[in-house]
Amino acid sequence: GLGSVGCLAALQLARAGVGRFVVCDPDVLQIENICRHQLDLPYVGAYKAEAAKACILRINPAAQPSAFVGAVQ
Repeated sequence: GLGSVGCLAALQLARAGVGRFVVCDPDVLQIENICRHQLDLPYVGAYKAEAAKACILRINPAAQPSAFVGAVQ
């Protein structure tokens, strides 16, 4: 998932040079999440997976992230 810890891990891995990602989360970023989350105000209302994908590409434009909006079970 891409909660406060999962998103932090994904973005730190992007900063470390990891290039391939599959990010998964069924949730939408809520305003209540902003105080502890790596995603910020422009992403409120967006799916966390899509927002994290955009942030990964902002950090590393050569990355190849895939976003899956849903739960992996």
